[in-house]
Amino acid sequence: ECGCTEDPQDIAAMHEQRYRVYAKYGYLRTERFSQHSESDEYDRNGQSTYAVAKIGSRMLGSVRLIAADPLPVQRFFTFEPPRIFEQTDPRHRFEISRLVVERQHPTDDSIPRNIVMLLLIKTLLEAGESRGASVGCAYIKRKLAGKLRLLRFPAHQAQNVACVYPSDGAMAPYFESSTDPATP
Repeated sequence: ECGCTEDPQDIAAMHEQRYRVYAKYGYLRTERFSQHSESDEYDRNGQSTYAVAKIGSRMLGSVRLIAADPLPVQRFFTFEPPRIFEQTDPRHRFEISRLVVERQHPTDDSIPRNIVMLLLIKTLLEAGESRGASVGCAYIKRKLAGKLRLLRFPAHQAQNVACVYPSDGAMAPYFESSTDPATP
């Protein structure tokens, strides 16, 4: 099943999964997350809508939609945005963030990761549209951007990008990777 959720158990499982995956890939400073659960101010202040994909109680992946002004991508990067982004009222912009799809051990009920990822994004796009959003953005790893291009996912890339995420921030390793940097 894949859908939006407000269930506290789903949200707790999502935060734990984000921590587990981000710690595995070295994307965060684990010493800052004593509860082994990754969350930030957008999770704590009610600016996020969540989608999860599960089989039974097993969490396959999750993603969040943020409605804020400024959006995190605008705080963590300087860039020349695509024209459509600039021309859209900030109340109608949203950000897709913290997309996590955990690798599964092949079983009879496993679903390919790309399918789970696309289902989660589709779920949030529909949720955003129902809330009046007309333009979405994200910052993602360069390797994922390449995969999305192969899948012919419609996206505009920002130009003249510079990361301004604090080098001592909890997620700095995610942003600063020399082999697979984050990009808006």
